[in-house]
Amino acid sequence: MSTPNDIIIEAMRQCGAVAIDEAPSASEINSGLFSLNAMLGSWSAQSTLVRGNIFETFPITSNIYTYTIGVGATFNTSKPFEILSANVQDGDVNYQMDVIDMQTYYGLMDREFSVDRPCYLAYDPTPAQQVNNRGTIYLYYIPDKAYTLTIESHKPLTSFSTLYEDITLEPHYMRALVFNLALELFYKYHGIETQVPALLMKNAEDSLSVLRQNNSSKHLCRVDIVSSRSTRQYDYRIGY
Repeated sequence: MSTPNDIIIEAMRQCGAVAIDEAPSASEINSGLFSLNAMLGSWSAQSTLVRGNIFETFPITSNIYTYTIGVGATFNTSKPFEILSANVQDGDVNYQMDVIDMQTYYGLMDREFSVDRPCYLAYDPTPAQQVNNRGTIYLYYIPDKAYTLTIESHKPLTSFSTLYEDITLEPHYMRALVFNLALELFYKYHGIETQVPALLMKNAEDSLSVLRQNNSSKHLCRVDIVSSRSTRQYDYRIGY
């Protein structure tokens, strides 16, 4: 299985920073790790480059309707960019929830005192909150008892903390990591006046195209309509 160290060395060879039989210095490898993680961070903001949406399950407590989510938060996991769907489980029965925006949530005038099984979920990712990197989940209604909450979220690709950990991404990511990191490193070693080789550019673009094709899903139509059923948006998937 490949490691970040393998990816960095091969990327440096592909961009001509080192010869095929030359070993990069420790400082070059560490710099490459920083560039690799920065590239992954950029990719994570593009949903078609993320390998999939994540399903996670958390307990929710009676009378508690706000939950922080992030590393070290109440829901201790990496902070999502977006929550796509949610349901609550009561015993053996699952109830689908509507994911609403914060403006809609704040428009629910009884949100802080109405108690029942939660049917809406709102998510505030608090993008400006960089210190603890946490978001907040709001439930409506206030839970009348304990439930199990399952969310589907769009989350960032995991950064690499060490040079020698195993890369657990699918195999088709390896080519994209190598050639796009090579592209990231090219000007660092050759200067901005040097033209990027056409083959390197093509390999980087082609490998990203493969990721987008593999990870893309069909987009579902969603429009606003007036409905007596609720304040939710019309959802093409369920027909109302």
